Amino acid sequence: MDWHLEDIGSYERLERLKGYPTHSHFCRDFYRVIHRRIIALKDPHEALSRLFNDFLESQIHYHEGLERRQISDENFDERLTEAVPVLTRRMAAVKRLLERMDVAGEAQVDRLIPLRLMRAECHYQINETEQVIEDLEAAHSLGCHESIVQFALGYNVYAAALEECADYDPEQNLFRVRDFERFQEACFRAARSFERALSGSSFDVQIFWWLGMVLEAAGDHRRAHSAYRQVSATAPGAIQEEARRRIARLLPAVPDASGQEEQSRLAELPAITERESDSLLEGVETVGDLLKKIE
Repeated sequence: MDWHLEDIGSYERLERLKGYPTHSHFCRDFYRVIHRRIIALKDPHEALSRLFNDFLESQIHYHEGLERRQISDENFDERLTEAVPVLTRRMAAVKRLLERMDVAGEAQVDRLIPLRLMRAECHYQINETEQVIEDLEAAHSLGCHESIVQFALGYNVYAAALEECADYDPEQNLFRVRDFERFQEACFRAARSFERALSGSSFDVQIFWWLGMVLEAAGDHRRAHSAYRQVSATAPGAIQEEARRRIARLLPAVPDASGQEEQSRLAELPAITERESDSLLEGVETVGDLLKKIE
């Protein structure tokens, strides 16, 4: 088949996927990155285009199956038993696709990047988080710096940290961390990916939300507070309110200075020296500059 016909097929399949409510905006954007990488190849590669089309076809079959059963994002959990056959078929299709995605046999970087991104998505769909991270990091090291790819890397690094270092408590609906040092290291690693994902677009609101979450989980409350402030300033509705609640929770409580105990504590504090005062005011021209130094 002609490579250009394969390319037309990709456009058509991407458009079809947009019509399914269960096909997320994130997936649409991630698949577009893969598609752009493929059509930008200097040396068109029919096998890679056919592989991408087959991948898209597997996703269409999955979402069609959910639609026929009237399964949506809202009722997915309660109708999981009905979704099992659809999930099983997609898993089998994805595993067959992975067998065809030979990164070891591909030497050209411009072909390796879309191949790695496709592999990452396939591994994600069969819950192989470590392999997802491996493929996304490989794509990053090859020069794939798109915001959504960096976000996906951060998300999966954090997900792996929860899987490996924490236990879920269904009664309290929270994770209890077993190995905090390892968990914290992974959270900071995820945060670096989220920071690389910031691009000045409207998607930044979601990135700042996740950045705040992983930094708060890691115990870095100062930076988490800063990230939540970005969300509070720009996010709509419920997300903004939740960000404000988290900001309030992270702010240290201000002691009541009118009490005898607090007055005694303050009386014992040493006076601020002239050198300390000069150090605090160095480089400060406005009230805003002073507040930034105090944070």
